[in-house]
Amino acid sequence: MPINMPGRKVKIAGVIIVLLLCLFLFRYPIMRGMGNFLIATDEPQQVPVAFVLSGGPFDRGREAVRLYNMGMVETIICTGETVPQDIIALGLDHSEGDITKILMLNQGVPENKIVLIEEGTSTLEESDIILAYCKQNGLKKIGVISSMFHTRRIKGVFKNKFEEAGIEVLIFGAKADAYDEQAWWGSEYGLINLNNEYIKIVYYWLKY
Repeated sequence: MPINMPGRKVKIAGVIIVLLLCLFLFRYPIMRGMGNFLIATDEPQQVPVAFVLSGGPFDRGREAVRLYNMGMVETIICTGETVPQDIIALGLDHSEGDITKILMLNQGVPENKIVLIEEGTSTLEESDIILAYCKQNGLKKIGVISSMFHTRRIKGVFKNKFEEAGIEVLIFGAKADAYDEQAWWGSEYGLINLNNEYIKIVYYWLKY
């Protein structure tokens, strides 16, 4: 019996229209879910040392200050050797780690509570540097501070290697100043950050 092609096409078109309508009606929960998937933070706990990863000195440094003022962190270690292009344009040579340290000093954190490690240009490199530091200094519990949307990837990078070394890692997320993580689609910065983070997750999954 011959298939009624026009009728079949109408059904397919109807299904597509319904799917598109559902996507439109539920676009905000879907987009919010895309952002929330990237967030994998731990509840704040007291740690002797918290490492502030490079890549966002203002947001991450500010979160480090907040945790320090809450009494959750005793010592803050800033990592990162990259000198941002905007800083170079000003004729300066401050690394991202150094910029984070300056921000914290300006917000009242004592200099003897801040350690600067001007090494590392990526999350993977910094994880290796931090692991070596923990082993050398006998640290068994640390905090790692990064941007909210980076925390799932960071947890994946840190978890296994630190567990094998008997070191507990808590991931603390810093809220973005330029956009709202729960409404990231309302800002160009939010769109760029979410897009970049999904690309990095795929890249890390394929390469490592």
